[in-house]
Amino acid sequence: MSDFIIFRGSGELTKPATLLIEKVSDAFGGLCKPWQIRRIAKAEGNALKTKAQANAEAALIEARSEIEITELQRRGVVRLFMEEGIKQGNMESILGKAIPLLKNSATPQDMENDWIVNLLDKCRLISDDGMQVLWAKILAGEANSPGSYSKRAVNVLASLDSIDAILFNQLCRFVFRIESYFVPLVLNLNDLIYVDNNINTNMLHDLAEINLIALAGIGGTGFQGVPNIITASYHGSSFGIEFKTKADQASKNYLNTGIVGLTKIGSELFRLCDVKPIDGFYDYAKNMLAKNEGIQIIELRETWACP
Repeated sequence: MSDFIIFRGSGELTKPATLLIEKVSDAFGGLCKPWQIRRIAKAEGNALKTKAQANAEAALIEARSEIEITELQRRGVVRLFMEEGIKQGNMESILGKAIPLLKNSATPQDMENDWIVNLLDKCRLISDDGMQVLWAKILAGEANSPGSYSKRAVNVLASLDSIDAILFNQLCRFVFRIESYFVPLVLNLNDLIYVDNNINTNMLHDLAEINLIALAGIGGTGFQGVPNIITASYHGSSFGIEFKTKADQASKNYLNTGIVGLTKIGSELFRLCDVKPIDGFYDYAKNMLAKNEGIQIIELRETWACP
């Protein structure tokens, strides 16, 4: 019988939650299959420690019946049980945090076993609560829509420390949705709106080194050949961008969006970020984009809620 403990408040688990637990259990060869589901108390860490010690002592008693072990070996066995207890607690905590994020339409049964094993292998050492939340979001997101997150995105997330995560989350506060693309609008690093929010060359290079963003050259980056009217949205406010070209000349339309673009992995991990809008950035971006040659701004009434 396993001791994998999962909770969702009080009451019964939803069907998607039960399927996720079963899927994780199957992917791990039954190692984590739950036989008892209960709320994890705040003293879970102490409980794991006590259990690990008890298991270690039981193992030692059995071992002594066959061989005489040294004090060094005894400490090694205790350490092993303690480490595995901590890893188990981390995985349980992340899975517990993922369950409330599941949608009723989630299909965790369609998740790939290799993907689950890779994620659990990477997250078992994560004890920081904030980082555990990110791992829970990626697990729930994949269960809600299998195929949403690549193994590469999981591996990059595993390489992030809490400072990297904070920097990326800060940059994502500058993300606009332009049509179906999410774009960090970093237009002029010398402007106060970036300086005041700690967006600078060093942090951008740090994020580029871990493959979350791509930096453009001197000319910047942008959209080429876009339709004559496109939509830009930012946390509940939208405006249209109209190019003053003839319909058959749309291939010449170009919108400069600054010096930063999200990589594929960055776009995947962006969905995990809990970003808040920056006061004044909507108007700033609208005015700056209006400086692109041959366009005019059109006010719209479309809302966008950041994922």
